[in-house]
Amino acid sequence: MLVVLSSITTAERIKKVLATENIKSEIVQTPKIISEGGCGYSLRLSPIYEENVILAAKQLKVSIRGIYDEEGTKNNMTYNKR
Repeated sequence: MLVVLSSITTAERIKKVLATENIKSEIVQTPKIISEGGCGYSLRLSPIYEENVILAAKQLKVSIRGIYDEEGTKNNMTYNKR
């Protein structure tokens, strides 16, 4: 699952909250195909943690630009908005 955020700072803050719950996530640049308004950063993590991400964003008072399921291989990835 890919959680699209507005900045690397926001991604780092949410990642830190998730880490306190022993949830592993990875900060990645948002793929251009789903990036709204240019560059951005996303968190990649297991879809089972969707509710945890939403709660962390609410706790930090930050917005999530979108949540996407990823399908395919590294060179041929498709993104489906939840």
